[in-house]
Amino acid sequence: FTLPYGQALTEFLVSASFVLVPLFLIVPVVGKYIDLKQTTVVAARYGAWEYTVHAERASDYASGFRALPSRALPVKSHGRLNAETLRRFYSDSRLPLDTQGDSQLGYRAQDRNPLWTYHDGSPIVKPPTGAATGPLQTPDPARLTTGMLSAMAEVTGLWKRMLQAVGTDAGFDAIDTRGRFRMAVRVPVAEAPGYRVFNQASAGPLFLSPLGLHMQARAAVLTESWEAGGRDQATYQSRGLVPSALLRRPMRPLQHLANFLLTPELREDKLIWGQMQADQVPEEHLQGGKRLSCLGRDYSSTGGYCRYE
Repeated sequence: FTLPYGQALTEFLVSASFVLVPLFLIVPVVGKYIDLKQTTVVAARYGAWEYTVHAERASDYASGFRALPSRALPVKSHGRLNAETLRRFYSDSRLPLDTQGDSQLGYRAQDRNPLWTYHDGSPIVKPPTGAATGPLQTPDPARLTTGMLSAMAEVTGLWKRMLQAVGTDAGFDAIDTRGRFRMAVRVPVAEAPGYRVFNQASAGPLFLSPLGLHMQARAAVLTESWEAGGRDQATYQSRGLVPSALLRRPMRPLQHLANFLLTPELREDKLIWGQMQADQVPEEHLQGGKRLSCLGRDYSSTGGYCRYE
């Protein structure tokens, strides 16, 4: 009766060594590969989408941003965006988000995601790279769309000069034809280490041959981000579409006279020509009663970004 039991044990050891153990190790590794691929796709989309609310440099903005101080402009350079994206998506998820620090530190091996490891504890991810590009010219082989936008720019430019000629601080720009941004993320994947069934056994490859994997994703967005400069800039741009804004300066002497004649309804602070008031939600209602530390116009202390106190 010893021979069948010995044969079954031998068959089990053979099947465990070449089938079961590799299978148990491969399944979680493949799951981590899928997670890494999905993360790379989201990272590329994040990088492209950031330029719907930022510009690569201050000079890329439409004229409406002259209503804001330069330090308040939402600007994010390609290098800063690349470092921020890699740190936020390929680091330990328990790390806090830091607007300034993330773009300065970038990806660091000591902060990598602890879940992306092989069975022996070695990291799956090699240092990733990001490449943001833009703004690029909008593809338009027939030149039809570009021509229409150029015509709109001429008309709105003429209207803006008329407003400025009568002393009205207002302007409007047509859609910028150089508003296409792209983001590419590439993540090299380390080769899987071998496995040992017993300490004295020789190591076997987890996969039959080196995979040479790398995760790569690209994303692009076509955007015009003039509305991202806050209330002052949005009001400046929108006021250019209000015809009554032309009357602001010419009517000022008459309104002063009305104030002298005790007609308060026509005073300059009551009848405001070209008045624009942004529809907004009070800041204290956004985050459980907390208020923003950038309620005033001085954004320098927060690096151009609002922070909750």
